[in-house]
Amino acid sequence: MLFDEAVQAYPTQARMVRERGGCNAMLGDTAKARVDLDKAVELGPRDAVNYNSRGYYLHALNGHHAQAIVDYDRAIKQDPNYGFAFSNRGWSRYKLGEVDRARKDLSLALRKDPRNAYAYRSLGIIAVETGNPEQGCDRFRSALQYGFTANYGTEVEELMKVHCIGTTPPTVPIPVQKETTAPTDNAPGKETQRNNAP
Repeated sequence: MLFDEAVQAYPTQARMVRERGGCNAMLGDTAKARVDLDKAVELGPRDAVNYNSRGYYLHALNGHHAQAIVDYDRAIKQDPNYGFAFSNRGWSRYKLGEVDRARKDLSLALRKDPRNAYAYRSLGIIAVETGNPEQGCDRFRSALQYGFTANYGTEVEELMKVHCIGTTPPTVPIPVQKETTAPTDNAPGKETQRNNAP
């Protein structure tokens, strides 16, 4: 694996170890993922991305949503503007049956990044599963508009095929925001590039 070489070359770089941990998780090797993701947190304890990635790849992907929320809370404590941690925490809250708190977190995620396709996907699923398919389909359309397929795969397209036949499209198109350069924070222990995990 390419990340093995990267970690060997840069063993103290939390990002390299974290990325390898995410890859190991996606390959189904939970033991290796745990070692890497725990090591990333150890190497970068002030980096919100490390906690978010561990929460997502190690805990949420394995159905351990309460444990995932602990890491998302840590990520948010490190960076209260880290929208992906709110998005992931919202999904885990939904999986635990906390629908209102899930919606609140996902809405906060969209306030922090209105182009968060994963948050739209999650809000769409919640709307469909709680009896509002038209709203769900609107959210799915937003997810696609903001690049869900390119970033995460065809899940939303498949959900639309099942739930959105015959639904009315939104009456007002969702505006596409211009790309802006976000200010960077080069504080010790923080990286300027983020891993959204989603």
